[in-house]
Amino acid sequence: MPEMIQPSYLLHFMGVLLITYSFALILHYSKTTLGAKNAIVGYSRGRVKASQEAWEAGQKIAGFWILGYGIIEIVLGIITNVISPTFNGLMFQVGFSYLSIPVCMIGIEFNMRKKFDEDGRRK
Repeated sequence: MPEMIQPSYLLHFMGVLLITYSFALILHYSKTTLGAKNAIVGYSRGRVKASQEAWEAGQKIAGFWILGYGIIEIVLGIITNVISPTFNGLMFQVGFSYLSIPVCMIGIEFNMRKKFDEDGRRK
């Protein structure tokens, strides 16, 4: 019988993907021009699209938020790996992965609202 993959590997994989994407946001997309063809992949919601300065700051803020969630997902994957026999880790991991996206977006928009007005000028 083939060996099953442990469910906690989902969080490890998602965590590595989020960390990789966060470095792309911080190091590459924060230096791209707003509206450029290759800038579609960056974080582009709300106040981030208002000006070039807001775009650059928004990519860095999004990168750091996503980096934090990637690290949290790897740590939670390790924890659920340890307590896996008595804990339904797969449902927890899928739920955490789905909830991390909107929570991350709310945090990014909250930070952008503190730093920029609706027209993309610094407060």
